Amino acid sequence: MKRIIYSFSGLLLILSIYLLSSCEEWTRKTDVYVIGNVDGNPIMWKNGKPDSLMADINYDVRSIFVTEKDVYILGRTNVIDYTNPGNSTFEYILKKNKNSQKISGIRNAQSLLVNGNDVYIGGEDAHTGGTYMYSRPGLWKNGATQRLPIDWYSCAQDMVEANNDIYVLGYSGEIWENGEMVKSMQESCYSASSLCVVNKDIYIAGDYVEDFFYHYATFWKNDSAIRLSNELGSQTRDIYVEGDNVYVVGDVNNRATLWINGTPQTLSKEGISSVARSICVSNGDIYVLGEIVLSNAVVNYRLDDRTAIVLWKNGIPQTLGVGRHSFTVSRGLFIKK
Repeated sequence: MKRIIYSFSGLLLILSIYLLSSCEEWTRKTDVYVIGNVDGNPIMWKNGKPDSLMADINYDVRSIFVTEKDVYILGRTNVIDYTNPGNSTFEYILKKNKNSQKISGIRNAQSLLVNGNDVYIGGEDAHTGGTYMYSRPGLWKNGATQRLPIDWYSCAQDMVEANNDIYVLGYSGEIWENGEMVKSMQESCYSASSLCVVNKDIYIAGDYVEDFFYHYATFWKNDSAIRLSNELGSQTRDIYVEGDNVYVVGDVNNRATLWINGTPQTLSKEGISSVARSICVSNGDIYVLGEIVLSNAVVNYRLDDRTAIVLWKNGIPQTLGVGRHSFTVSRGLFIKK
């Protein structure tokens, strides 16, 4: 997922217009935060450099949110029972800068949102129905868990704030506004992953499903579905809206793809597997986060697929980390300026 926040510094009025403009430009520095797992090790990068905020998160990282002063990270840690490894489990950890808090009442946590003094985590709220264990979407807020109303399986995949209203996206394209369901794309949407709300228009990135099996890269604006690819198995993973422009990222034929107003751009070379997972636009620059598979790299004297976590800026890739394919994945992009 991606987020963007703006931070402004006050300037002395006694400065001349020239100095004011120069200082204002100087304070407009963009900080780019990325999270991911490399060889199973959770890492945060700030402006391309690894940071040390991942202490207490030893298994994987899920989401990031940055305010003017604080960095929030959601992840999991593996709690090992050495006397009976079968009883080992996971704990969700919320980090605020270097402080850690254990999270309970939610599982399969996917999304993180901070609005003023309120911290939200989206995922599943598990409960027992009859003899079966099944999951409903859950929303954790400041330590209390709320079950979102629904009659089928779902998970709170993404959250945004707009005009002080909190919107939550479910797995099958459900939308809750301040805890009440206002929309559902269950009949046609599969694996909804990202949400934007602009001027009361609701944008969803997901896959359009036909005959319960065939799915295609698609985004929705309110009730209208806009198919981005006719390639079977194509996927969308994130959406960003700025002005009249709609940016979507995903993959087509196992190649990372960026769509701008429906026009596709492939981000990796032909024959190289890749995926784009997150997108942000800042000061006219387009940032896309994803992975490239480096096939048949020799590792420990054997052939093994390696994966690079990559940040594209205006189509130019920067490699942040390389690890074993099954244990290396990008998780989140956040831009603060």
